[in-house]
Amino acid sequence: MEAAGHCGHALRKASGRATRPVLYGVLTHPAELAAAAVWFGLVTWLMARTKSMGDCVIAHAVTNAALGIYVLTSRDWQLM
Repeated sequence: MEAAGHCGHALRKASGRATRPVLYGVLTHPAELAAAAVWFGLVTWLMARTKSMGDCVIAHAVTNAALGIYVLTSRDWQLM
């Protein structure tokens, strides 16, 4: 019984750590609620999986570059 309690505690602790960055992203980008939730969820997953901040920085840079290229080619400036 003690092992089950320990696993439950570990799961609650891990989900709390994963929820905070997503919540931060959603609260700081209210106009893009769905996009912020998906983005911060993916970056949080990437950080948890790789344990590398560098991978998250590269993912952010690639995303920004792709968004910049899209905006420049489509002239859809509302995304910036």
